[in-house]
Amino acid sequence: MPCHRPCSLAASVVLALSGALAVPGVVRAEASGEPKGLDSCSGYTSHEEIAARLDGYAGDYPDIARALVIGATVEGRELRALVVSADPDEDEAEPTVRIVGGVHGDECLAVEMVLSVIEWLLSGYGEDSLVTRLVDEAEVLLVPVVNADGYSGETASRPNARGIDLNRNFSFAWLLEEVPYYDQGPRPFSEPETRAVRDASLDFNPVVGLGYHTPSRLIDAPWNWTPFHPPDEALIQAMGEAYAGSSDYPVTFGWDWIWVYGGFTDWAHGVQG
Repeated sequence: MPCHRPCSLAASVVLALSGALAVPGVVRAEASGEPKGLDSCSGYTSHEEIAARLDGYAGDYPDIARALVIGATVEGRELRALVVSADPDEDEAEPTVRIVGGVHGDECLAVEMVLSVIEWLLSGYGEDSLVTRLVDEAEVLLVPVVNADGYSGETASRPNARGIDLNRNFSFAWLLEEVPYYDQGPRPFSEPETRAVRDASLDFNPVVGLGYHTPSRLIDAPWNWTPFHPPDEALIQAMGEAYAGSSDYPVTFGWDWIWVYGGFTDWAHGVQG
């Protein structure tokens, strides 16, 4: 993908988010005193609270925020999202940034990270020059939790309610044969959650995307399905290092640490660039 003006602005987003590895939402979640683990997300913002918060943001910031439903889960929970832009109700020719969390339901802090980015955007508009530029010249699509069923259960679960790992259910480099440890589903996009993310992504056509996961301490980059690096490796490396900021998180091209077939990152880069 040529890195012209939209990509330049997107790179500025990555630079702005370089401090997001220690955003207030994470501090609040870890400082509550309640033991936290990957077996439950009950101590974090619930799916119902997320929906109410996004609706509240749209009401409090109607000039720059719009709440929407991009789909539903296996168990019928709405998949909620927020668009932040200077003209959130207008379909303008402007670059889109996509930020997603909670693809795995037991990765609770990934959800809090997206919520914290939302707060940063809304509170910083008109106060922070980079946030203001981003909101004025682009739009940001934020989906706090994709696997809302796995996130909402009494016991949090990595897969969705049908036992499918959503991060193995995208069509790019998907494999039919059995993959150890994870169920990729009977076919690509067999799950309503991955179809919802696909359709929203194709509708908004983002120029750059961030997806939060835990607990690995690294910046994951494509490809995960092959040991070969993408043609724009240098650009991805530079953006990843800028995002890592002062943390010790290395930029790691996926195959070098985990092999993934049908993953969201590879689909996003392979299909949308």
